[in-house]
Amino acid sequence: MRVLRFFARILFGLVFLVSGWLKILDPMGTGLIVSAYFNAAHLGFLSVISIPVGVGLSVLELLLGISVLTGIQLRRMASVVFILMLFFTGLSLVLYIFDPIPDCGCFGEAFTLANAQTFWKNVVLLLAAFVIFLHRKRYRILAPAVAEWSFLGFYLLLALTVSIAALIWTSWVDYGVFRPGTSVLERMEAARQHQPTYQTVFVYEKDGQQQEFALDQLPDSTWTFVDSQTRQLGTARPLFDFPLTDRWGNYQAKALLSENDVLFTAVLYRPQSKGVGYWEKLVALRKDVLQKGGDLYVLLAGTQQQAEELSIRYGIPSDHFLFSDYKTLISLSRSNGGIVYWHEAVVVKKWSDQRIATLRMNLQELLEEDAEIIAASGGITQQLICEGIILITFLSLVLMRYICGILYDDRRRYKYLRRLATRRIGN
Repeated sequence: MRVLRFFARILFGLVFLVSGWLKILDPMGTGLIVSAYFNAAHLGFLSVISIPVGVGLSVLELLLGISVLTGIQLRRMASVVFILMLFFTGLSLVLYIFDPIPDCGCFGEAFTLANAQTFWKNVVLLLAAFVIFLHRKRYRILAPAVAEWSFLGFYLLLALTVSIAALIWTSWVDYGVFRPGTSVLERMEAARQHQPTYQTVFVYEKDGQQQEFALDQLPDSTWTFVDSQTRQLGTARPLFDFPLTDRWGNYQAKALLSENDVLFTAVLYRPQSKGVGYWEKLVALRKDVLQKGGDLYVLLAGTQQQAEELSIRYGIPSDHFLFSDYKTLISLSRSNGGIVYWHEAVVVKKWSDQRIATLRMNLQELLEEDAEIIAASGGITQQLICEGIILITFLSLVLMRYICGILYDDRRRYKYLRRLATRRIGN
């Protein structure tokens, strides 16, 4: 039974630790996932709070994982863990049955799980949570209550700081569909080729037996028509698209990426929040890019009238404003006003709007470097950030548990011996 308690604690704690950090490092992406849940539940009006709700749930998930892994306040947290897993398991069952969204987002955008996989994962975690809850009083206290709450408070502040920094600048990691190294044209073509196909079959009956026929194989008049059914052939894959239109509503994504080997795009999903200072920096960057033989377009989640006003005010040609939806643009760049560098339709690198000046200073060096190396280097850096922070957190928890275990055990042992000595002297 002791081994079972140990494995239940390690399994549950590690899953929640990894899942929490993956979503904390990309709070904007987590907000998109929460927004998808709100829309599926016909609560789209709550999407305005999707990011804070996503951050809150991610931080809670991380703290619960830390509590279970280390044993900090585990006797109290065990009830929270069990109730939370009951809720998530029920939710995943609903997703499994009705399939309102294709991915649960349990691990942010880093890993994609089908709804069936999510349900069975949650069943396993629910069993682990039940073991932890059932034996919660058997887990030893790690340290005095004040120290334990202080440890949790430290990790709470750390998680919030990381999330706020990602919201102010840009996400620490990018596992989305527009991650660096992605050939968008290739993904669009692959999605087009793997669109689900459908076939209509006709059911006829003769002599009490029913049989299905294709449209070009219909039987003679001795058969009686019963029904027709349309069926999907093959397995549907998640759709991928890059919806970009010009001011006349013409689709421009393929033309934009095909005709510009060196391309920069400024992504604004909230253009009204950007003042004169931002546009002056963007105009200066555009001039530098044009001098280097590239081009810069503005991707806008706004109206044609907004684009016309911005074009007149800042001198950017009106045909260099393209339009898309909020979700696409926030998937492309987590930073409102951020810059994306493309080379031959491949996403190479991204910058937050605060780093436009730095980009201008390094533009010549950037364009001289191999784009594939830049994209690969950025991907490796993000992977190291993600894996590094999870590993450091885990090792710090192991070290903390070891040190606190020794100190607290010694303290309890000292108190026990002191009480024993006092009794003997009294006798």
